[in-house]
Amino acid sequence: MSIEVLKEERQRIDKERADARRVTARATIRYTDLREIIDQALDLAQDWQTAYLQAPNRVRRLLNQAFFERIDVDDDEATAQMNEAYLHLKQVSVLNQQVTREVRQRRRYERQRQTETTARA
Repeated sequence: MSIEVLKEERQRIDKERADARRVTARATIRYTDLREIIDQALDLAQDWQTAYLQAPNRVRRLLNQAFFERIDVDDDEATAQMNEAYLHLKQVSVLNQQVTREVRQRRRYERQRQTETTARA
């Protein structure tokens, strides 16, 4: 193989690596943005009533569309069918709270053990 062919191949590889870095950077930004949106949705799912009560009317309408599949209002009562996506989000939110609680308990336990071990030494 000639030096010229090796140089061309090296340039091609360098270009492909640069393209791959750009794609990875864009994907990372998208993941970060999506993660932020998911975190906001989980926060909202945990206490959507407060968000609803504090929201202006146009936002309340959007929240109704996000949370409810259907709302029926009669003279005496109102019934609602929750949106399936919201129900899944609510389940994830509950699981997230449980995992967070368990992690905190585990960390407290580990700190307590470390303190006891240090005190014995």
